[in-house]
Amino acid sequence: MIPYPVYDIAISRSKIARQYLIVLLGVIALLCFFILLALDVPMHIGGVAALCILGGCLLIVLRSEREPSRLLINELGVCELRVSSRLFGQLTNDSIALPVCVIIYLQLKTQPRVYRFVLWQDMVDDISYRRLCRIVRIKRRQI
Repeated sequence: MIPYPVYDIAISRSKIARQYLIVLLGVIALLCFFILLALDVPMHIGGVAALCILGGCLLIVLRSEREPSRLLINELGVCELRVSSRLFGQLTNDSIALPVCVIIYLQLKTQPRVYRFVLWQDMVDDISYRRLCRIVRIKRRQI
């Protein structure tokens, strides 16, 4: 019996996700500013409060540097995710492959819960992204 090959996919930080978070935080700060204006808070106090909220959230986003992680996966969807610790599991049929990201649902072997994470296209190289999309589509029986 021929064993299935295991693919080692190196995962880095995503520029797309960071830009998305910065825009989202800007929208949240703008909403906070308008809510404070609706509550009859003086404009200079509302502006300072919204900027403080935005600055704090941006600081959290920019300081959330993680070490690069790895994903080891085979053709059957059995995988190991190495972030800060090792997570062993199986891809579920709920995983979705999209043109810009792959949403992975990982059924953990050690715990009864499902671990979900988004893998953006710019987090891995092109060949690994296409390979991962193919594995997810095979798992969902789309190809």
